[in-house]
Amino acid sequence: HWGSLDAAYAKCADGTAQTPINIVKTKKADLKNLAFSYTTGEAGVFNNGHTVEAEPLTAPANTSKVAIDGVDYTFLQFHFHAPSEHEINGLHYPVEVHFVNKAADGSLAVVGVFIKRGAENEAWKPFIDNMLKATADPEATKAELDWSAMLPKNPTTMRYSGSLTTPPCSEGVHWNIFTTPITMSDAQINTFLEAYSGNARPIQP
Repeated sequence: HWGSLDAAYAKCADGTAQTPINIVKTKKADLKNLAFSYTTGEAGVFNNGHTVEAEPLTAPANTSKVAIDGVDYTFLQFHFHAPSEHEINGLHYPVEVHFVNKAADGSLAVVGVFIKRGAENEAWKPFIDNMLKATADPEATKAELDWSAMLPKNPTTMRYSGSLTTPPCSEGVHWNIFTTPITMSDAQINTFLEAYSGNARPIQP
C-alpha cells in the first residue's frame, strides 16, 4: 500500500523496474568482477525501526569503495532483510544483506549477499553480538568490522537494474547479487530473526 500513502511513493505502485524479483533464469555475460576496496574500521550499529544497519564511522572506513563497470561507488551502509527479499527459482534464503554504495553522480549500487545455515561466521560475529542492543543512535553502539571479510569469496554476481525495496522505491538502482551465499550458524541466523523477521518486500513483477 506504499504507493497510496504518499505521492512521493508513486513508484512503489506504478514503477516498471521494481525490486525484489524472483530470479529464474540468468544470461551468461563476460562481466568484470566487482572490485572491493572496503577498509576495516569502526562501525556504528543502529536500529532504524525496520532493520539493523552498520555504517562506517572512522575516517579510513569512509574511503571504502567498490568499482563496478569502471565506476567507483562509496560504501554507505549495510542492512538486512529476513527472509531474503530476492528469490532464486521461487525459494528464499533465511536472510539477505544489502551493502549500499553511492557514486559521485548520486546513483546507487546495492550488493546483495544471501545467508544460509552452516558453519559459524567469524567475520560477522562483531555485528551480530551488537545487533540486539542497537538503538536508533549510530554512535551509541560500535563495532570493529572487516567489511571485505563479510562478503562471499566467490566473486560471481548476477546483475540487473531495479529499485530501492523501501519507499520511495526509486528506480535506476544497480543490483549486484552474489551467486554464492555465505554461511552462518543457527544461533547467528536466529539472532537476525530475533531482531527482525518478516521485513522483506514481496516479490515484484
